[in-house]
Amino acid sequence: MKHSKDIVRALIAIPAYNEEQNIQNLLAKLGTWKKDVVVIDDGSEDKTASLVRESGFTCISRESNLGLSEFFRTAKEYGLRHDYTHLIALDGDGQHDPQYIPQFIIALEKYDLVSGNRFHDLSGIPASKIASNMFAVHLFKHFLNLTFPDVACGFRGIRLTDLPDNLIMSRFGIIYDMLIQHALSGKQTGFVGIPAIYHNSHPLNTKSSEISGLLSAVSLYTPSSELRILMESLKNHRLEEKSEMEAPKYKDFSDGLKILYAGLDEKYVDKSGKTQVKQNPSPMYAGVGFNQNNGGTGWMGM
Repeated sequence: MKHSKDIVRALIAIPAYNEEQNIQNLLAKLGTWKKDVVVIDDGSEDKTASLVRESGFTCISRESNLGLSEFFRTAKEYGLRHDYTHLIALDGDGQHDPQYIPQFIIALEKYDLVSGNRFHDLSGIPASKIASNMFAVHLFKHFLNLTFPDVACGFRGIRLTDLPDNLIMSRFGIIYDMLIQHALSGKQTGFVGIPAIYHNSHPLNTKSSEISGLLSAVSLYTPSSELRILMESLKNHRLEEKSEMEAPKYKDFSDGLKILYAGLDEKYVDKSGKTQVKQNPSPMYAGVGFNQNNGGTGWMGM
């Protein structure tokens, strides 16, 4: 539902799991909103919860790691109990810059769900991330006829009463499921252009667990043999971490999904399986019908 203009009283909720290295830097940027911030500690084994409380912020701690579905359930319950109208969620690792919160609040006056768009400006974004987003965007368009510029951003605002109670996906699949449910119910989605921030300590390839969540979420609404084949391919080729001390490495798990990682050498694999040189991602983005030059707000249909 698109509103002419709504009053937004937003709860800022942060999921955090073992973020003692990042959480204080993030909270330092949230001083203006301190009374409206809640950190939901997802069973951290480090000092995350104590650091949050020492910084004077509200923290809800869980005894075990329950994932994003429980995070959103807890945040919704807390928000409604304290008379908030909307929820704005951002990650606890510093990937989402709080300075964009005012833009989310403005957009939430018009849209019931607003998501960050990290790909409104492709400069500085690792090619592997561009490729993985293109894969996800094409998947949404092909199977669901939904056209979005960024389907996996966790920096997201939503009207609390529109936050689904039946988010049945596990882990990262929740992010996709929420967007799909919202769009298929006939409601419009707004986008805010935000910078893409990646930590050097994290692998830049898209994790297989994230792709699994994407495929599972889409298949809930449009089961198909194509999706089953992709999911089976992912399952059979997933790699385990080499050791606890080494950052996990990910590699191609299917010829059909090489687009995910083709950006590493500035190439991609087309639908026929042929390798093409990726001169500029823009034509491929334009092919799914959204405008990179609109500042990241709103989206275009085909």
